Amino acid sequence: MKRMLFVFIALLVVSVWSYGQNLKQVLPTMTGGTQATRAAMLKGPHDFTPDSGAVNTFGDDSLGNPVPHPTGTGAKGLCNYCHSPHVPKEGISPPLWARVSQVGKTFGYYQDVNTIPSGYITDPGTSDNYSSFCLSCHDGSAGIFAASAYVVAPFGLTGGGATQVPYSANVVNGEFDLQHVHPVNFSYTGFATNNPQEFYAAENDQRVWTGDNGSGATTTVRLWAGTMQCPTCHNPHMNSGIGLVYSSSYGKLCVTCHKK
Repeated sequence: MKRMLFVFIALLVVSVWSYGQNLKQVLPTMTGGTQATRAAMLKGPHDFTPDSGAVNTFGDDSLGNPVPHPTGTGAKGLCNYCHSPHVPKEGISPPLWARVSQVGKTFGYYQDVNTIPSGYITDPGTSDNYSSFCLSCHDGSAGIFAASAYVVAPFGLTGGGATQVPYSANVVNGEFDLQHVHPVNFSYTGFATNNPQEFYAAENDQRVWTGDNGSGATTTVRLWAGTMQCPTCHNPHMNSGIGLVYSSSYGKLCVTCHKK
């Protein structure tokens, strides 16, 4: 009887210990898995923490001079420069967006009616969308860390009001312009349905395509309510380059949507 009781207690202790181990949070690493994707922001272009030392330059100014990588001050809130875990009632809730809405601002948009007829595409400033979130920094305006750029400024953020995204990384008023780059904020599902000879049908209104990227990892070319946005092709949570979601070599990224 005592032996059975001992065995029972031993099994109970092991079970409780195992359960406790399962509850432990797995810390982000830089090798493999979902956590690695999150950790990949460290030292990357969107790492603005005080000690980021992310990259030597942040692009060039309008004269071609390198711009130092900007950093905020105060707490090391890697995510908080764009997101707030406690979104205020006047904030943008879906991505827990901390920066102010861009609704009402005119960015311009792709207007070649021979490529995308009117009715499919609108200026990103007409609504809160993932392209307008990107443009809240990449529109060439001053003060990306200024308090006025936030609904609620990141904890510990002080100063940095004059920091700008450099000329070479702007898509409005820089060397790029939304009228001359790949269209964003347009209905891919609607356009592809009416042009099946040119575009692949979307899998659903959340993605165009999902598949192996050639190295065993899954790649998703995303949509938002059927619309194509900047993050359809670019992942802002990256540690290098422009964060393409799929290789552009030999047009691989292009042909996830385009048939020719």
